[in-house]
Amino acid sequence: MNDKRDFTAIIITVCAVITSMPRWIGALLASEGFAVPEDWRPWWIVASAIFNAAMAITEGVAFAYVFNAWRNQKDKNADRLLWLAIVSGATFIIVLAPFIAAQVRGVTLTAMLSADWALWAWSASVAASTIIIVASVGYAQKRSAPQSESHKPALPTQGATVEAKPVVLEPARIAYPCDGCARTFETKQALSAHKRFCARMINVEAGIIASNGRSL
Repeated sequence: MNDKRDFTAIIITVCAVITSMPRWIGALLASEGFAVPEDWRPWWIVASAIFNAAMAITEGVAFAYVFNAWRNQKDKNADRLLWLAIVSGATFIIVLAPFIAAQVRGVTLTAMLSADWALWAWSASVAASTIIIVASVGYAQKRSAPQSESHKPALPTQGATVEAKPVVLEPARIAYPCDGCARTFETKQALSAHKRFCARMINVEAGIIASNGRSL
């Protein structure tokens, strides 16, 4: 999944925040000492029902996204992603289980949560559900993203000219052989110095001088 082409994680995050607005609005009003006005009740219930239905869809898409990212993960980060998915699942089970049990028994949710510990656990899970969705999807998006372009080797863009480095050719070396011993030298100076000490050349020159003396 590529962040440049796939906006699924961003859409899930935005939807999770928007669908939690009724709870946040009610909680923040209560923290300021205000209650939801009675005039709001008729449309507030309808709006809350719509937002809660959208929240259920968002949660399902979020679970699918996280588990798909976990399936594609190959390294040790897959374990962290799996634990986030497990915590998310446990949270939503805590949120839904009391209501399901109340429906089966034919009692209200308030009766099912009459114990203080049950009420606090359920309330904390409801509040944490949005945070867990955002955290899980955000981590899944990070783990699913491909290698950053900054870590890839730079390639020349289309139409760009690549400057060719001049190739310096070394001049061909000329060997100077010695007529006496067949050794080769890189320079004439080295060959001349060698001839003064070359035994064969000395013998050749001595023979030429002796021959010239006899002929005289």
